[in-house]
Amino acid sequence: MSKVCEAIHVTTVHPRYDTRVFNKMCTDLTESGFKVSLYITDGLPSEIKNGVSVVNIDKKRSMIPRLFFSHLLVFFKILKNRKAIYHFHDPELMIMGIILSLFRFKVVLDFHEDTGEQIEKKHYINPKFRRMIASSYKLVERVAAKVASGLVFATPAIARSIGEERNKKSVIVNNYVKISEFQSKDQPNNFNKKNLKEFCYIGLISFDRCFKQLLGSLSYLDDDYRLILAGNFASDSEKEYLQDHKNYDKVIYKGHVNREDFKSICQNSICGILLFKPVGNHIESQPNKMWEYLVCNTRLVATNFEYWKTLLAPFENLIQYSDNSPVSIAKAVKEHAIRAENDSIEDYIECSNNITKRYSWEAELDKLIKFYKELSI
Repeated sequence: MSKVCEAIHVTTVHPRYDTRVFNKMCTDLTESGFKVSLYITDGLPSEIKNGVSVVNIDKKRSMIPRLFFSHLLVFFKILKNRKAIYHFHDPELMIMGIILSLFRFKVVLDFHEDTGEQIEKKHYINPKFRRMIASSYKLVERVAAKVASGLVFATPAIARSIGEERNKKSVIVNNYVKISEFQSKDQPNNFNKKNLKEFCYIGLISFDRCFKQLLGSLSYLDDDYRLILAGNFASDSEKEYLQDHKNYDKVIYKGHVNREDFKSICQNSICGILLFKPVGNHIESQPNKMWEYLVCNTRLVATNFEYWKTLLAPFENLIQYSDNSPVSIAKAVKEHAIRAENDSIEDYIECSNNITKRYSWEAELDKLIKFYKELSI
């Protein structure tokens, strides 16, 4: 690259080491020769990590103070550097994006979710105001998408909903699995799924992801089955629900786990669990976890969304689908337990190679690099 392209990713909502924003986009763009910074408002010290300059601009605030104070500080920080590409990751930054675009800053809006549709489904917003708020948001979204230098969509469904045609420079950068984080040259020497009675859920522990139904499924499994649970709780409510549940003694909670522990849990489990309630963006989402489970040598129980069935069709011998009911989940786990006894490491290597060809982050990164180069001309 003859000219070093400077990209500054901006978020006031995502955590500092967010998988997609920091570990994939920022880190990998740096390794590809870009000068990359991450502007964030979490109150932690600024640092250089993985070659990325992480710049803290304000302390962590709740939403309303954030909109007035944090955003103003971010805005003035951006005004000091006109040359960079500014990649915005939060819906709440769209108005700032419009203003900066009118001042001819290079602004990229990243759409991780269809926020307008989500607002219409928010149960805590008074139904009288829900549609009005969603319509107002969508109007701002249309203006922002029109005036921005470019748009990045996390899935084809989001691109269709928001409209790729709103901006002549747009790209779909699917949030696929980063194969290099999970693959290793050394395969397990004692790979054996016979007589396993453990299955796992790794990720955000949330009622929206059918946590109640998952715990309920243990009532329909023999007493020697155990659920390996890893990840952070979405709120104290989920944590308290687990502690008070009658099946609590059948759960082994690991807390937040790193990639090596993730792999180890999967390799020693009958299957991984991926369940979403059929609302909003869930139905056509592309959760990273479905690929991560498979790459890490375990089978998968997934919600029976038609879109997911299409994505997972090449791996159907390793998938069981569920309607999210406790009985259905338990039945899927038991079916996997029977089939997994005949699995070999070669089955999973073939699956991993197939995912690498179809659903790897490494290929999506190439699309983002090309997109940035076009914007920097």
